[in-house]
Amino acid sequence: ELRPGVYCLSQYEFYRITGIVKGVEVLVEFNSSHLPYEILYVEWGSFASIFTTTICAIVFILAVITVGVVIRNVKSPIIRAASPVFLLITLTGIVFSSIAPLTRIGAPTKINCMLIWWLSGLGHALTWSCLIAKNWRIWRILASPRLRPVAIFNTELLAKWVACIVAGEFIVLTVWTVYSPLIP
Repeated sequence: ELRPGVYCLSQYEFYRITGIVKGVEVLVEFNSSHLPYEILYVEWGSFASIFTTTICAIVFILAVITVGVVIRNVKSPIIRAASPVFLLITLTGIVFSSIAPLTRIGAPTKINCMLIWWLSGLGHALTWSCLIAKNWRIWRILASPRLRPVAIFNTELLAKWVACIVAGEFIVLTVWTVYSPLIP
């Protein structure tokens, strides 16, 4: 049995609970006739939704302001040393992740059941892949004999780490969405 509060189900979970194979087509009829579980969600006017929206808006605004600062000062030595490409990709991931909790507010739909996983998955993949790439760059510099300079270019790091991690996350999310999407 499902716990109260679970409102996005995979097709397998829906079949396991109801015995109905084609969950998407009969979901509306099934939910109106007899509900096997209670659908709980945060309503838009509640304190929880206002608090969540406020926090998400603050993070979103700070990330967008930081993007503006990075773009405006792209030629400054501090921003150049911090790799503006990686800063912008990381900030894009933070923006995606800051929007993701908003998809849990309001009545569940087919779109927002999967949208939270897309936004948070890609957001975390973008953010963490840049951090991993920067750490790899530091390791390569410190692991070189006698700490001699090692040329590691941003495009090499983007191709090796960021693109691979984000592509992997994109493939997993695409397969999940096509073959077993969550439904309200």
